[in-house]
Amino acid sequence: MKKPYFKNKWKEYNAISPDKFEPMPYDLFMDWRADNWELKRPYSVVIRATYHDNMKIKEYSYKMPHAAERRFKELMTKDNVSITVCNSETVAHINPKQFINDGF
Repeated sequence: MKKPYFKNKWKEYNAISPDKFEPMPYDLFMDWRADNWELKRPYSVVIRATYHDNMKIKEYSYKMPHAAERRFKELMTKDNVSITVCNSETVAHINPKQFINDGF
């Protein structure tokens, strides 16, 4: 079953004149948006896999950490994927090709 398409408002925002937006320093923006994430309850881990052969992104959300660990180990065996793992404490970007294999 295909998920419904949710329209975004990119064209409307793109049509707005840049002087209508208040300028914001990069550091402030990063503190405000990039460094302030929060996973919705009851999720504990989100894994995003970017497949380099077709540039598709697949996102996996987990309530149980052991299930996320199982998916992470599976993705680490593939060499055409970059992995981003997010939990309530950190965001990590991993490329299995460059990762030192420590028993995975």
